[in-house]
Amino acid sequence: MRCRTSALGSHKLKCDKCGYKRIEYDSCCNRHCPKCQGAKRPEWVEKRLAELLPVAYYHSVFTLPHTLNLPALYNMKIIYDIFLASCGGISTDGKKWINLSYRKKFLFPVKAMSMRMRKIFSEKLQRAYDDGKLVFPEKFSCLKEPENFKHFLNRATWDKWINYTKKPFSSPEKVVKYIGHYTHRVAISNQRIIDIANGKITFKYRDYKDSNVISKMMTISAEEFIRRFLLHILPKGFKKI
Repeated sequence: MRCRTSALGSHKLKCDKCGYKRIEYDSCCNRHCPKCQGAKRPEWVEKRLAELLPVAYYHSVFTLPHTLNLPALYNMKIIYDIFLASCGGISTDGKKWINLSYRKKFLFPVKAMSMRMRKIFSEKLQRAYDDGKLVFPEKFSCLKEPENFKHFLNRATWDKWINYTKKPFSSPEKVVKYIGHYTHRVAISNQRIIDIANGKITFKYRDYKDSNVISKMMTISAEEFIRRFLLHILPKGFKKI
């Protein structure tokens, strides 16, 4: 909230040609600030592009089912850690599935990724529960009972876990630039906010369910806007990259 205001100090800029002077307020440099990450994104992308090797690349995507939204909201650090560890478990387990004669030349069967990742995640989440690391709101206190949690986890494992691997549409370079939009962007940019008045906020959004519409307008209360924004704030010490 104090980013680029007098509260954080300022510095003077002077044109070395015409002598024009301008005062710029200092930024907060917080990783969740929509204003401060723009300049870092092209720098990050440039470094990643320099690391690319002249080999074929595949873009892998892992997701969790909506059933796990509730425990994830109340146990972000634990579940995010388990999620990443489960995705990493796929690659370390790859030696069991390597088959160079496989027609599409994947290191392991892509369809098996979802089942394997789901198994690793479920086991780790159950272990975290058994160790008393998970917390639940009063409204869902029933999940504190081992049998109820086991039933909840079983139901989650029956949901569809959408995990897939595909070749880049054009090139690995395009994938890096695409990912860069998310690694250095938080929730919503200032340009999308159209109006703030009377405790209401109006902003532009893209409706992916309506392919004929590029963007729409939505007006919600300031409290609801802040609630949605905070869903994008990562736990302390947790990194996007």
